[in-house]
Formats: sequence, C-alpha cells, structure tokens
Amino acid sequence: MRTLLFAASPPASIALILGAVVAWDRLREPHRDPSRPFAVVDPRTHRDAQRRITRLLAAGDPTPARPLIHAICTWLRDEIHTGPSRRRVRRARELEQWQLRLQDLAAETPPVREG
Repeated sequence: MRTLLFAASPPASIALILGAVVAWDRLREPHRDPSRPFAVVDPRTHRDAQRRITRLLAAGDPTPARPLIHAICTWLRDEIHTGPSRRRVRRARELEQWQLRLQDLAAETPPVREG
C-alpha cells in the first residue's frame, strides 16, 4: 500500500499543479490589459480575441482592436486550407465577416499621424 502511495503521489502532484496554473490563467483573463499583443492559434484563443474586441469596442477604443482583427484574419486564412470541407466553408464565411468588420473599423477611425 505504501509503495502505491509513493508511486501515485508524483503524477497526482503534477496534475494538481497544472490544474492550478490553468485555473489561475482562466481566472485572470478578464482582468488583463485588452490592448496587449495577442496571438490567435486555435478556436479557444479565437473566442478570447472576439471577447477582447467586444470589450475594446464597447469601451470606445477601436484602435487596439485592429491588431486583434488582423490576428483573427490570419488564423482564419490558415484554417481555410485544412480540415473538413464544412469547417473550411464556415471559416471562409467568418473570414469575410471579419474582413468587412476591419474595413468598417478603418473607415470609422482616421489613420494615426506620426510626427
């Protein structure tokens, strides 16, 4: 019995630590600075980017939303070429919608002048 406990304790402690790290990360997400750089690499980060864009636009600050929309469009362009045809068609539709949203956002906000 004692050998079983010694054998099970390292994997259990690793699982506990990883679970705590994941929970901490998910709980901190709503309180992070929405204008910081963000990479879209999978459906979960795609949903997180959509939430950030919604928060930025609701706050009336559309400028930091542009890089997020570009990241979503880049990821969707990559997703169009892989996977089942249903998903490719759905991603292509989403890409068109995000590109239109980006054009609308560019038309609403004037370009930033440097100098």
